[in-house]
Amino acid sequence: MTKNWDIFPKVQPYGEDLANFSCYRLYEKSAIAGYGVLSGCVVSRSSASAVVVSSGTFTVAGVKKTFAGGSLTSISAAAAGKHRYDLVYIDGADDTLKLAAGTEDTPTSATDFLENYVPRPAGPTDTDWICLAVVRVTESGIENTNFGTNSYATGSVANMRLGTPFGVDDTTLQVVDGVISVKPSYVKADGATPLTGNWDAGAFKITASQLESDVAAGTAPLVVASDTVIPNLNASKLEGNTASAFAVAAKGVTNGDSHDHSGGDGAAIVAGATSFSTTARVLGRKTASGGAGEECTASEVLAMLGTEEQGDIIYYNGSVFTYLPHDYAGMDLQCGGHGANPSWGKSPWVQETNFTARPPSTSTITMTSDRTSVIKKGMGLKYTWNGTTYYGIVSAITSNLLTVAGAPLSTSYDVTALYWCDPCRVVQVDFFVSGKFADAANTALLNSDMNTAFDWNLGKAYCVLIRHKVKTDDTGANQPRVTISIAGSVVGTDNSNAGQAVAETWTSTVVGINTANYDINPDEAIEVVTDANGSNDDASDLTVSAVFVLE
Repeated sequence: MTKNWDIFPKVQPYGEDLANFSCYRLYEKSAIAGYGVLSGCVVSRSSASAVVVSSGTFTVAGVKKTFAGGSLTSISAAAAGKHRYDLVYIDGADDTLKLAAGTEDTPTSATDFLENYVPRPAGPTDTDWICLAVVRVTESGIENTNFGTNSYATGSVANMRLGTPFGVDDTTLQVVDGVISVKPSYVKADGATPLTGNWDAGAFKITASQLESDVAAGTAPLVVASDTVIPNLNASKLEGNTASAFAVAAKGVTNGDSHDHSGGDGAAIVAGATSFSTTARVLGRKTASGGAGEECTASEVLAMLGTEEQGDIIYYNGSVFTYLPHDYAGMDLQCGGHGANPSWGKSPWVQETNFTARPPSTSTITMTSDRTSVIKKGMGLKYTWNGTTYYGIVSAITSNLLTVAGAPLSTSYDVTALYWCDPCRVVQVDFFVSGKFADAANTALLNSDMNTAFDWNLGKAYCVLIRHKVKTDDTGANQPRVTISIAGSVVGTDNSNAGQAVAETWTSTVVGINTANYDINPDEAIEVVTDANGSNDDASDLTVSAVFVLE
């Protein structure tokens, strides 16, 4: 079943945030019960008071049904200053499109949607609802506004279509109490329902381990129209005669039924190949010269591929089977994919060679081949220039340009090595400082304002990205600037190591990272640092995200 956890806030849940998340669990509960979407049924905004739903297929108690499409009109606007989050759904009781209105309330943030703790989205009153979308309704109706970094909501419509585990075509199958079975009128694989007439399978093949005829003598058990030879057909009688009724054709035979292998087809028979000393033996030639066949073990046959050593691996190179010689201890076997040979390497880092050595800027690398199908945003990066290895992450990639966030590149030195790794080695740590936090410069906001602390307990890693936002900006012209420190040393280099100015939207570093301070080791502390650059010192409710790449 498809899940969309990411549309809900990632911060620690408080109060109504838990209620909003529970609404999603109710939507999920319906899908698990067999009331979900198989395809289509996409909800989109058509006006400030209407939405349209595309055609598609859905399931009711696991039974597949078709939706022709539809619309919901005359959706009323919310009261002034209020939000209402309505639920669009197909009622499994009558397969009709309906709207469940949410409760109007003053939103946590007038510019947000599902990030708000209040109001709560409408929830299903029964598990037979097929939930399609949550619609954001304000005093202006359904605004044509997108929400979320990856646009989880388009035109104020958040997709809530959850896939269902299965969809049964009830023309041949039935679902009773959650159990799928063939309708009684159809033939069953276990033979419980017998045929009641002749069965013509058409131009198809019927395969079975054994065919048995129970027809009485006098009626042919098989009727065959073709006179084509049937390979491997073995019968005890031919036209009613046993094998003893037929003489062996004389060819290569000089003494009755005894063969001397001197002529005819018998000349190709190798003497001594009719019996073996034990099981798991084959006929071959292991002696390094031409000659008669010899009894060979499986290991002796494999040794014919070449000179082998302990630890070698046999693989097919596209033409023949051959050996992959062993490498030194600690190396990992890496698959090159379809059409390529295996090799030894050291995971998890994968070396990349499709790039131009000299970077065009401190945050970009020119790609010489389209690698967008392999390298994805958020993957870890490791790159070497001027003899030093640095770390970062992929912040963007196109067919010819890789954009880096983390340690800066150099336009004066070539990148001599570039590696990427799976996102599982990228770790994000979030910190929250409530209330007004920038009334004075502070190098330990977690300790002083939140009465908490954070120590790193994973392996060695590198901080490659610092992001932050506030709920409320400073009311003056200037904003405070925020960064983090590791083991007491400031990591961000923007604005002379003060960090970037806060905003009510996410602000991120690019290559403003101090590589002398960005590594972190077990038991080293992380703190949030601010200055007193705000005009009125009243910026409040700070969230900071630090992204690390494991070594």
